[in-house]
Amino acid sequence: MGDTTRKKRADIFKDIVDSLRNGSQTILQISKATDINWETVKNCLETLKTLSIIQEEEKNGKTFYFVDESKLIQTEENTLLGLPLTEDRKNATYGLFKRIIERWEKIRPDRKINKTFLHKILVKVVKNNDKDLKFPHGWYLFGECAVLQCDPMDCKEQPYQIGTEYDAKIDVVVTEYSQLSSTHELMQRQYTDEGNELYTLRLKISDKLLNKFTETSVHELKRSLKDFVFSFKKNEENEELLEYLNGFLSIVTRLINGLKLGELDDIRPVINETFMSIWELLATYNLYKSLVERGYYEKATIRKYYTLRMGNLKHIAESYLSALHDYCPPLLIPQEDPLRKLITPQAS
Repeated sequence: MGDTTRKKRADIFKDIVDSLRNGSQTILQISKATDINWETVKNCLETLKTLSIIQEEEKNGKTFYFVDESKLIQTEENTLLGLPLTEDRKNATYGLFKRIIERWEKIRPDRKINKTFLHKILVKVVKNNDKDLKFPHGWYLFGECAVLQCDPMDCKEQPYQIGTEYDAKIDVVVTEYSQLSSTHELMQRQYTDEGNELYTLRLKISDKLLNKFTETSVHELKRSLKDFVFSFKKNEENEELLEYLNGFLSIVTRLINGLKLGELDDIRPVINETFMSIWELLATYNLYKSLVERGYYEKATIRKYYTLRMGNLKHIAESYLSALHDYCPPLLIPQEDPLRKLITPQAS
């Protein structure tokens, strides 16, 4: 199971809504039209109903679902989660991106800036100095970044200008960050500077999963995963996510304890893909939480975008967890263990 599967499944909700915009349908009809299994369609419809996007009606003893067009969420093309951005915020962010690129090219003409460096510089420049909330940014997959997504080449073509107000700060950060040799080192710097243990551990775990396993690295992976679980702070809003995280830890622990090193390394890519599907769940929650806490969005506004994305990601994570679980060796239960009586069929 690879990234192609993940990308295809990332639009489950969109596919269902698009299908229903052609007319009301039953769950079975939606399932056939979208090629999504019946149970997944049913669960997605429940989520869409809680957001008032989907309504239902009874016809001839069957339940039909239809779209309430007035409740559809309008998504932005170039923002995280498709979140809305006012023109002022969009123009300000484009303008600052563009100015950062200009200053980088002046200070480091020998090296091109990439997207990750661009975002990290913007965040550090406006950190604790965005009283007007002009530059929405939050914690996401690879650390703190702007809500508006833009590649350096695209930003340079934008007509927006922000003046020289931020030049002094930009120059300091560009000088500092441009000395870092890689994106990996840049992420480490940000996580350390911000004291974010969860993201530091995520980077450490990913490093282990991207390289051939050794006895030492497997031992360190097991320990890092336990630390990772404990560093994700539980509350009422995210406690369901801990079930996915604990499920992943349980499966990986069984694999480590039950497989030989070579066998474990053979499925390392599957473990990594599964971990990234879990991480995307956690990172999306972190984005939602940080944007609300910083006052960039009202909770009610961002909640719909967050709920729809999380619905997709949960289905994806469940699929990866199920596939990974298939590699687990059978549990060996001693004959004298009372549990054996519970799982062994009794003669009639």
